[in-house]
Amino acid sequence: MRAFLTLLVALSALAPAGARADSSSVAPAPVPVPARTRLTRPIVDVITEADSAVKARGGARADHARLLLSWRAPWGERGALTELAPVLSDTSAIDTLYLCMQPGRNSPTFNGFSATLEFHCAPGDTLGDFWRFERTGANAGSLGVQFGPDPSFPVPQPWKVGGTGRPSWVPTPSGAQLKLVFAVPFTDAAPVDSATIYALGRVIIRHRRAALSGSAQPMCIEWREASLAFAMRDEPVVRSGERFAAWSVGGADACATARGPGRPAGWKPGRKPGR
Repeated sequence: MRAFLTLLVALSALAPAGARADSSSVAPAPVPVPARTRLTRPIVDVITEADSAVKARGGARADHARLLLSWRAPWGERGALTELAPVLSDTSAIDTLYLCMQPGRNSPTFNGFSATLEFHCAPGDTLGDFWRFERTGANAGSLGVQFGPDPSFPVPQPWKVGGTGRPSWVPTPSGAQLKLVFAVPFTDAAPVDSATIYALGRVIIRHRRAALSGSAQPMCIEWREASLAFAMRDEPVVRSGERFAAWSVGGADACATARGPGRPAGWKPGRKPGR
């Protein structure tokens, strides 16, 4: 996935200005796209130079970065939840899962990210038809992904131009896996601040087929890891932060098993997370 992210960052610099990511059937709001900086050197030379620069710094590091996962609002904002009780009777409703990061380091550029989200069924349970979001699945079209830049996001995003990306939903024996990747041209990357919380993207689940089996089954979403592309080849893998969000029907803690022994439950509504 990291190798693909490097390739995507490189190829994005060669894409036409204004290219957007595949948003998996969810159209983001239109935004003005600044003029793209032209690439003036062979891409092979750029990658080689970037490789040398990262090695000279001792490798790609983001020791203090955090991944932050929450429903309905970005982490730390009013209304954000880590345990969601979906209202399945409203088939016009959607629920939104925000993927945020705190970089933990200042950087003059930020090019993109890849992410792996694990959707864990309860022990012994299997994936119901509601969670069959793949293109040939019973609920195809009910999962959407938005990357950006998008002015409707309530917190900063680390992008100033549109980029290229894709989501991939794959059922597994214990649930499903959602893989995301998004990158902007390295020639047009924006800076990030170490302490700021940025929204990388959001996942949208529509309720329109809530009558399908499995809609009420508890589900734990674990943001297993992410590669954060601070620059070409400078793409550390991050596995720390508040990485669990539960789809809980009936009040059960859907993430108790996935968190493992000794891991605290998520914060509750009424107090701001991470503050």
